[in-house]
Amino acid sequence: MVSHKNTPSEPKKELGSPLASLTSRLMAGLVDWALSSALAFGLYLVLYVGLYALGLEGVETATQDSRGLTIVLVAVLLAPWLYFAMLESSPLQGPIGKSLLGLRVVTRGGSRITFGHATVRHFAKVGFLLIAGYLLVAVGSPLAIGLGVLLTLTLPSRLSAHNALTRTAVRKESSGSL
Repeated sequence: MVSHKNTPSEPKKELGSPLASLTSRLMAGLVDWALSSALAFGLYLVLYVGLYALGLEGVETATQDSRGLTIVLVAVLLAPWLYFAMLESSPLQGPIGKSLLGLRVVTRGGSRITFGHATVRHFAKVGFLLIAGYLLVAVGSPLAIGLGVLLTLTLPSRLSAHNALTRTAVRKESSGSL
């Protein structure tokens, strides 16, 4: 009897289109981080102006400074998370940079990820970036950041660390859309 299952010596065949190249993922990432940073700055401005419109006159400077820091933290954490999680779980299946390049964020089975799944994926990505940044400072060499790229290039699945951890993939679907 012939088995139709993949044997350990055969690579597992994924459903759907091929994985996106590292170059296209990095280009899309640059666009998306620029857009999410602009959203964070816009959110910061709205919150900052709103807070001062409520009136901080007569409030001591230390309280103003702590409120300002809180606004910055909320904007820096909230805007990118919502940008990535909402768009990756939307029918676009990816933020604007990925969509422009025809890339889709999918589960290993090829289906759309949920908002919760996209949230875990986003914070896994942030966590790995923080680790790379720490290694960059601790080791003092840009090679520390290259470890993630090296890992992506050497893994048989060609998945980045956050995709491997969250069981997702970025696939090339088309020439680009929006």
